[in-house]
Amino acid sequence: MLLANPEIPPENIVILNDAKHSDIEVIQANEKLKAINFLRGDFTDEDNLLKAQIKTADRVMILADKSEQFSTLETDSRTVLAVITIKNLNPRIYCVAEIIDSKFEKHLDLARCDEIIMASDYEQNLLVQASSGKGMSHILRALAAENDEQGLFLEEIPSKFVGLSYQEYSDSLDKNDILIGVLENTGNFYKRRQEALAEAQKNPNMEKIVANLKKIKTLQSNIPVFNPPKDYVIQDSSKAIFIHGNASK
Repeated sequence: MLLANPEIPPENIVILNDAKHSDIEVIQANEKLKAINFLRGDFTDEDNLLKAQIKTADRVMILADKSEQFSTLETDSRTVLAVITIKNLNPRIYCVAEIIDSKFEKHLDLARCDEIIMASDYEQNLLVQASSGKGMSHILRALAAENDEQGLFLEEIPSKFVGLSYQEYSDSLDKNDILIGVLENTGNFYKRRQEALAEAQKNPNMEKIVANLKKIKTLQSNIPVFNPPKDYVIQDSSKAIFIHGNASK
């Protein structure tokens, strides 16, 4: 995570869970991780979240708690409870949550969780693809790689291209990396919704205002659009999706 987020110093990270101090000491023995803060306690508890400075936090990631003998129902219910509590304490926080059972996804959507990770689905997909005997699992793993030589990555789209076509943006690129699409409504869902609400209310036509407000109700964040048509119009708060290229191959 530190490698993927070089702008975040370790001292700005708080780990909140029920791990033993001895287990955390093993992690903090690593020179790169020693500055990470640790708070022992239940991550669904409001008082513990407040101690962890959740009200001023920028991002939070909730991992499925497999440290106890919880059932899948209990594990995912605790994740949903944590997201609801956190969003109530800090509506502006960017929230990522891991669940085991996909049926809990709708509950996280209602709680305005920004990203939902279902690790078991990815594992199953790799197994299914591997069963074909075509090497597809190697491609999926390479795309998910976190390095500078291969894999998917996102890049900010300059504001001058907002309102222009996908083709115009694509033609402006001069790089080896391959543009494969756009990620719409990126960033914090709360902020995106507030911006959309403000924009919807600018129209003097009451019917259009009502239509725009209905559209906001269905607004979703971080929607990937692969290989859009050339006349696709780039919206604000979008990012470009690339695959690392290699000119020497």
